[in-house]
Amino acid sequence: MPSQYNITLKDASKDDIEKAKQDVRDKGGEIVSEFSLIPGFTAKFDDEHVATFEQNDKITVEKDAEVKTQ
Repeated sequence: MPSQYNITLKDASKDDIEKAKQDVRDKGGEIVSEFSLIPGFTAKFDDEHVATFEQNDKITVEKDAEVKTQ
């Protein structure tokens, strides 16, 4: 079952972001939303593909979770 992840890219061009989104789709994933302030997006894909994305130094992958303030 796919999990939801936040994918952010460091020093990324528009082409880098589009390639990352296409990589998600190629692995059977789905783009859920795109960020407007930082280069990145939220996507759903199988946990087994996380390591594939983490091999790229420009990409950070974090499991999406609720954030609370005190």
